[in-house]
Amino acid sequence: VKLFKDGMWHYMHIDDRIPVDISGEPIYAKGKNRNETWIMLLEKAYAKLHGCYEALATGYVDEALRDLTGGAPLYIDTKVAQGKRMREDDKLWSFLKSSLSDDAVVTAVRSPQAPIPEGGLAADPTCRVLGGCAYVVKFMSIVEDPLTKLKTKIVRVYNPWGLRTWG
Repeated sequence: VKLFKDGMWHYMHIDDRIPVDISGEPIYAKGKNRNETWIMLLEKAYAKLHGCYEALATGYVDEALRDLTGGAPLYIDTKVAQGKRMREDDKLWSFLKSSLSDDAVVTAVRSPQAPIPEGGLAADPTCRVLGGCAYVVKFMSIVEDPLTKLKTKIVRVYNPWGLRTWG
């Protein structure tokens, strides 16, 4: 497996032995399909690059994307806009939409230390943005109700927990 680290490409040679629990289930990453092994092998190579699986317990999405692709990620800390809601004409919203349309990989992470929003956590657990979890943004749009003319932001994300949308 070829991975990028510290400005250089590294070839990680791995075997197909995956850590499993007593029932034979993989301990770490796994796909929804039991026969899908690429994610387990990629994670094993990434753990080897960093020394061990334990080294993968924490980290940053932008660093992982750089290591996996060799690309130059852009990290945007939205804490500077704390207290402000993204409006339709905001530069950040426009930049993210334009990045998605250019086929960029856009991710979002809610810090575990992030304050709970004013309205509290969503009552529906499928709409929660969990602290410390990374999400890949798949779609962004603003939908206008034709009767009331109220606009709602829709963001569709992918993650392994089946959480799909928050607005």
